[in-house]
Amino acid sequence: MTRLRLFACAALVLPCLAQNTPELARILSFEGEHTGGFPAGWGGNPRETISLDDKVVHGGKWSVRLERHEGAKGDFSTITKGLPMDFTGQTVVWRGYLKTEGVSGFAALWAREDGDGGSLAFESMQQRPQQLKGTTDWAEYTITLPIHHDARQLVFGVLVSGTGIVWADDLELLVDGKPIWEAPKVERPKTAIDLDQEFDKGSGIALSELSAIQIANLATLGKVWGFLKYHHPLIAAGQRHWDYDLFRVLPKILAAADRAAANQALLDWITALGSVAACEHCASLDEKDLALRPDLGWLSDEKLLGPELSKTLLSIYTNRVPGKQFYVSAAGADNPSFDHELPYSGIKLPDAGFQLLVLYRFWNIVEYWSPNRDVVGENWDDVLTEFIPRIALAKASDGYTHEMFALIAMDHDTHANLWGSLALRPPEGVCELPVTVRFIAGRAVVTGYRADSGKTSGLLPGDAITQLDGVPVSKLTVDWTPYYADSNEAARLRDMARTMTRKRAASLESA
Repeated sequence: MTRLRLFACAALVLPCLAQNTPELARILSFEGEHTGGFPAGWGGNPRETISLDDKVVHGGKWSVRLERHEGAKGDFSTITKGLPMDFTGQTVVWRGYLKTEGVSGFAALWAREDGDGGSLAFESMQQRPQQLKGTTDWAEYTITLPIHHDARQLVFGVLVSGTGIVWADDLELLVDGKPIWEAPKVERPKTAIDLDQEFDKGSGIALSELSAIQIANLATLGKVWGFLKYHHPLIAAGQRHWDYDLFRVLPKILAAADRAAANQALLDWITALGSVAACEHCASLDEKDLALRPDLGWLSDEKLLGPELSKTLLSIYTNRVPGKQFYVSAAGADNPSFDHELPYSGIKLPDAGFQLLVLYRFWNIVEYWSPNRDVVGENWDDVLTEFIPRIALAKASDGYTHEMFALIAMDHDTHANLWGSLALRPPEGVCELPVTVRFIAGRAVVTGYRADSGKTSGLLPGDAITQLDGVPVSKLTVDWTPYYADSNEAARLRDMARTMTRKRAASLESA
């Protein structure tokens, strides 16, 4: 099934990494600054199987530990990192030290090069006749990939399948024998998103309230913006910075006194992009094996759009042409890869424009590319309208993050999440009892210990946790449910159980 996958000091030779060491070296050696027990600079899944370890290391202060038990989610656990292939050379080498304990499947380094049309090369230790499994001491392992000059992204990591533990440490990425940051750089043609820098420091959109007509007009804007993103020839080819074009039209939509005025602003906006020529070789859709397609019936809704805007959008759809998409491509197993979606990590919140941009991005990704949109159980148009004020008016970073958890939960997809912000998903906090909890027959039951210190907690396997801070667990699970994107109740309770004792300061009662 297609899935959305909306990823101190090191005693190697010297006693610690010098202050001028490239940040990537710190990330690869796990010696950077960390928060929440997850390795900084990395992605990976399932998150609960990945942690930093300061007891078992090859060099320095930290290693990363991937630990899988019976019943762990998915077929394998992996840490993952991606880098733009803005360098040249003949070969890229991915190497590092691994240690295993009781691995029933295999542990491996892996690396992949992606181009605009998908994967160009892949290498993994899994493909070797003698797979790394069982219990082994620290040893260095290496994989090598030839550099494809059409590649645009290098993705690499460490994985373990089955059950057991793999530790990784002192990882290195080399190009022709030298650290990757020393490789000759490739000058690629700059795109519109490279050249347009008008809103690099903020959208300039500040909101304190929204009227009903503003919310309705913003909902229409979100749908039109997403449609044009994947259908207008200029946008689909990457010839406009479409995120920043959103900020250029937003003030006019917010100022519109009624629907007609907003639609005229949208029409003027689209007209300024230039006319779309009638296609000679038009794109066609083979519907033989098509199970689900986006509902584009709203393009003909003149009550919603007015006759001129409706006619313009229908013409764009009719005259679309085949070719590569700038914002989406087919990755492995034909999963959609959402390309050129800038993270804007330097933007300070609140920023209503950027907050709306994130809402529009996610909503349209689900609308056009989710294989399960017809079974989520939510009216997706209503979700857009509901979350416009919730997300646009969020005044603090944590509040905005909570609203995004709630939005993503509306998709009811266990694989969709804010994977880098799980510490802010209820229950919040850094304190956590070192016990394993599972819901059994509707009760939160202690089933074991995560560490020997769990034995000093006073909890025994078989104990049922009934309250946290005086609040019944049954009420807490109801309160937390809106922030969990799981596809069914069993998965939701499983994920809650993994972190349910996490609090800033907690007390509990057991029976």
